[in-house]
Amino acid sequence: MKYLKKIGVSSTYLIGIVLFSTLLITILNYFNVISYTLVNIFELLILTTSFWYAGYKIGNNSDKKGWLEGFKFSFIYVLLFFILNSVVFNNKFHIMDIIFYIIIILSTIFGSVFGINKKLKNK
Repeated sequence: MKYLKKIGVSSTYLIGIVLFSTLLITILNYFNVISYTLVNIFELLILTTSFWYAGYKIGNNSDKKGWLEGFKFSFIYVLLFFILNSVVFNNKFHIMDIIFYIIIILSTIFGSVFGINKKLKNK
């Protein structure tokens, strides 16, 4: 139950950051403040930083092995993304999807390692 609470808190931060930032980027694109190519770059940066922050929060709430907590958290979302892409949206699997999933996993792992190290320094 304690692990589900950690995942729930980190997921709330993740979804909140992604929704707010994507809404802001979409509004800026709608009024032609930024171009479509910048929107694609910002979307990748938003996902990377939000997964990093979610990993930071889950690592900060962990006692040991922050990298494993970050990997488990990111693996849940990568599996969810894979199922949504293949079953719901019926997209074919490409090499860019693998690169995207690896970026998400590494970002979350680095965030959780940073979070657990920050926690250990504050003790």
